[in-house]
Amino acid sequence: MKNRKFSLGIILSAIFFFILSESFAYAEDFTFYVPVELTRIHPDLKNWSVTVKILTYDIDPLTGNREEIGAGTKYFTVQENYSNTFEIKFNAYSQKKPENGRKFIYFLQVKDPQTGKYVDPEKMMRPDGPYPRDTTKWYVTRGEGYLAEYQ
Repeated sequence: MKNRKFSLGIILSAIFFFILSESFAYAEDFTFYVPVELTRIHPDLKNWSVTVKILTYDIDPLTGNREEIGAGTKYFTVQENYSNTFEIKFNAYSQKKPENGRKFIYFLQVKDPQTGKYVDPEKMMRPDGPYPRDTTKWYVTRGEGYLAEYQ
């Protein structure tokens, strides 16, 4: 009976270390560093996100769609001023190949306090919007590039 417990313990230990080593050996397909700086933000606009998406090609003029390979998002809270560089790591979606990614886009969004949805800050802070941006500044609202230039 003791031998069975001992061998079961060895098997369970081996499985645990295999899972542990797999989690340490695992690397994401994409890693981006996105700087975000926000100043003089309206007090009601506290919840923000920055997203990076990997695409296969530019917008198709026939369909208007782009094939997404993968995406990663970081959520953060802002009081009035905020400055940080986010490391965003993510994998390609299942059934998608990371090597097919050609282009990346990134964008900043703010959570609309009325609807609870994340939206483009330009819509919320335009002069006729609910939170005019006459004194608000932000950087890195959106951008794009090609993976070959980024890597």
